[in-house]
Amino acid sequence: MLIADARNRRIVEVSADGHVIREFSHIDLNSPVELQDPHDVRALPEDRLLITDSQQDLVMAVDWSGSVHQAVGGNGSINLDDPHSAQQLEDGSIVIADTGHHRIVMVEPHGMEIREISSIHADSSSLRLHYPRYVEVAQDGTMVIADTGHNRILVATLTRRFIWEFSQVPDLPPPLLNQPRWVKLINPNEVVICDYFNHRILHVRNEIP
Repeated sequence: MLIADARNRRIVEVSADGHVIREFSHIDLNSPVELQDPHDVRALPEDRLLITDSQQDLVMAVDWSGSVHQAVGGNGSINLDDPHSAQQLEDGSIVIADTGHHRIVMVEPHGMEIREISSIHADSSSLRLHYPRYVEVAQDGTMVIADTGHNRILVATLTRRFIWEFSQVPDLPPPLLNQPRWVKLINPNEVVICDYFNHRILHVRNEIP
């Protein structure tokens, strides 16, 4: 298991029985730099990691020695503000929850911006994002967003087409989401949600009419 241990400013790999296998807290970004607030980490091929360091406005692909092989943000060509999650897609592009800019941004493998998503288009309205803290894209292109500032989960396509939304919890107090910060897409109609300020995990299924 990989852990972005933000408060301790480190990335940790833990075995199934709970022992620390390896960890690091510094990266080589032209010079040694301490991780500041790593909020998300994902495994990449070639034993590399994709790390989102919110405080440094930086998403980077690194190895376990701390060498940086790719960097997005950090005063580079793409301006990020308080990013909280990043995922590398099959084509090598990276999708980032650029929280402080109220958007999802997609970056191609060489670091150029492909697309910005700041709203989702429903039939009769446009749902603007507000401090989205997490985004994940499934293999079929279904995208799920923890739209934290609006206390909701949005499921949509990469072309910004609305699929469904979840914000109210039927028959289970408290009735509303409060600062959801993470969501896992099980399939296009089923998610697991970290409802942060309500101190609970929800398993939600969208009942298709």
